[in-house]
Amino acid sequence: MITAILHLDLIIKMANSFDFDNNEVFISKELLEIYNEIPQYSLPQVLEKLNISQLNLRKYLLQIGCKTYSEFKEEISFEKAVRFEQFLQRYENFNQDKIISIMESLKEGKIDMAQMEDICHLIHNSERLIVYGSPTLLNLFFDFQVDMKIFGKTVLMSSVNEGKMIIPKENDCVVICSATKRLLACCGAVFKKIVLEAPNKKIFMTKDKVVDEKMDYCLSTDTDNDYYEMHYMFLLYLDLIKTRYYELYIAGGTL
Repeated sequence: MITAILHLDLIIKMANSFDFDNNEVFISKELLEIYNEIPQYSLPQVLEKLNISQLNLRKYLLQIGCKTYSEFKEEISFEKAVRFEQFLQRYENFNQDKIISIMESLKEGKIDMAQMEDICHLIHNSERLIVYGSPTLLNLFFDFQVDMKIFGKTVLMSSVNEGKMIIPKENDCVVICSATKRLLACCGAVFKKIVLEAPNKKIFMTKDKVVDEKMDYCLSTDTDNDYYEMHYMFLLYLDLIKTRYYELYIAGGTL
């Protein structure tokens, strides 16, 4: 099993910060969006894409362990292959029926795999996936972020607070995570206008058994037990989604 710490992991950790005034956070968010194309970009092209100076890029690359942009490009090509191999190793041991059986033993009702496929199609057809919620729940998405980036899809984390919120683009898919439905009722006016009332397709992940007309899909953990069981169910949902996404769009192809 390969256990390398990849530059992509470091970039995502910095991109997940809500400190929008931090230059490293800004570069990380921009770099994450073009990560898969970096090996094809010259230095002038990437500077234009990131809208930063060569000096700022050099400082940033040194911070994540690369001395030059050429080295960074080579590392990205290598790391994509490493992370894909890591995913394939996990995929060989992935038993969908067993995962579904575990999930259905923890919640009321059945897991709808047709709905999982619809969500995969939605993600595939969206420009980005923007996930809103508390830091505790957003932390659960880290491995999902890394694997989906290797698959060519950008997943960004966002606060629900004004001034620290990512404004979704027209073709972004929105995911809203909440331990209960209270987030929808207690969020600020800006979040309601920019996210909840926007025409973007929306997925709602929550512990409560809930159907909300503002949401296109509702994934409920619907557990009767503790808070940690909800976290476990969130992770299992994400595993089902990214594994089915791989089967639908990546398997048999070339990254």
